[in-house]
Amino acid sequence: MKPQKSKVIYYLVWLVIGGLLIYLGNSISSYYSEEAKKTFRIGSTVWILAIVPLIYGLHLAFLEGLPKAFKLNWPLLLPVFLPCFLLLIYPILVMYINSLANVTIYKLATLPQASAVFGIVSGLTLIRSMDLIQRKLWNENHKKLTQTILDPAKHQNAVELFLQQHRLLHSSRMSHSPSATLEDELVKDLQEETFRQYPVTAPDTKNSIIWHMWHMTRIEDMTMSVLVNNDVQVLHSGQWNKKLHIDDVHSGNEMTEAEIANLSSTLDIDSLFAYRIEVGRNTREIISRLLPGDFKQKVEAARIHELKEQYAVKEEAAWLLEYWGNKTIAGLVLMPATRHIFLHLNKSIRLKHKIQKSTL
Repeated sequence: MKPQKSKVIYYLVWLVIGGLLIYLGNSISSYYSEEAKKTFRIGSTVWILAIVPLIYGLHLAFLEGLPKAFKLNWPLLLPVFLPCFLLLIYPILVMYINSLANVTIYKLATLPQASAVFGIVSGLTLIRSMDLIQRKLWNENHKKLTQTILDPAKHQNAVELFLQQHRLLHSSRMSHSPSATLEDELVKDLQEETFRQYPVTAPDTKNSIIWHMWHMTRIEDMTMSVLVNNDVQVLHSGQWNKKLHIDDVHSGNEMTEAEIANLSSTLDIDSLFAYRIEVGRNTREIISRLLPGDFKQKVEAARIHELKEQYAVKEEAAWLLEYWGNKTIAGLVLMPATRHIFLHLNKSIRLKHKIQKSTL
């Protein structure tokens, strides 16, 4: 699978900045070391030996993007960051507080390369301790969205929170997100063989990862484009079936094993990613145009009939149309456009780890 252009650029910029930091750090350290030899004053050198590797660690933490949430991850902060940081600054503290002097700790803190190790680990874990587990944050925000989405007075807040939630469910290219998303996590190091493997062995599914990605995209497309916006599906307006190399226009529910096997082996991967981006952007435009009170509206029966006419679901899955017909626009936003995708992404990520771990 092709690497994302934006991620390649990010890594190149990160690498250039890293090279500059190493050059500057080495130059500054060398300068103060030479000064210490001339003046016999080591105070500045001790500070530099702590600050430079700390900056290296901070930069290293940004290799995979910015923190997703500034909420402390205590299991990482207390057992890892805090001891390393205290050992890093111990020589500095001793210069100002003689009562803290302890031969054993001082020897450990001043071992060759100790400041480099403690500094890098401190910087790295400081940033990562602020990086709340993405799934936990998403669930917390989804609860907030559920509580506010039907209140017309909080309409704009609900829309903004939806856009934030939705961004994490698609490729970072879809919304030009500076942070990695759940889809990015799924696609990273995902082998094509793993992507297409069918059947899979799991307690809750035997469908391939590529089926899950196609299915959740189809559901989002038809519910947002037709049921919410009363417009043409992205699949049809962009003639994506030809690009995807499949004939199926339905949601994927109630497919036979032979149908899933065929889809898993023939669906074009690059086109699927491109289709997802178009569907995601279309959804964001639709939700952004809604007015206060629109979330309370019931799904119109005529739009349900339109999906039936388009063969958007198989006859065996007619229950799905009935389910959507009992929803409000808010209900579609809270499930097909968000939680449904979230559940399938998490399931796919677990499948990826399980399959690729077993092949090591």
